Amino acid sequence: MKKKSSKRDDKISLLQLENFLLPAVYLLEPVRKETLINLVSAATKDETNAFQTTTTAISILTKKKQVELNTEGYKLTSSGLEKFFEFRRTKSRIKRQKETVDIDNLRLEILNLKNRNKKLKI
Repeated sequence: MKKKSSKRDDKISLLQLENFLLPAVYLLEPVRKETLINLVSAATKDETNAFQTTTTAISILTKKKQVELNTEGYKLTSSGLEKFFEFRRTKSRIKRQKETVDIDNLRLEILNLKNRNKKLKI
């Protein structure tokens, strides 16, 4: 029954927020907290609690030493990058592997936009 009735939802739950923020920081690094709050607000569809949930998730990621704050914003640490790349290591997650390749390509486009002022090719 559980296999046939998988629940699909278009918003992020609070339990998934840490895993949502890792790729967001990876893509936009260095990223400011306000940007992460806006992303969480859109992803959870809850503007009133976005600040608190983002702060909580960032605190958890900081305690796990996966994210660090510097003068420019939040960046992934080496263990954060390792956690992010764990999606590729599991063979049963073929779909996830494709998604991480897409995320890498998107990151390159964002870096080109930031550093070279090139338009996004999405």
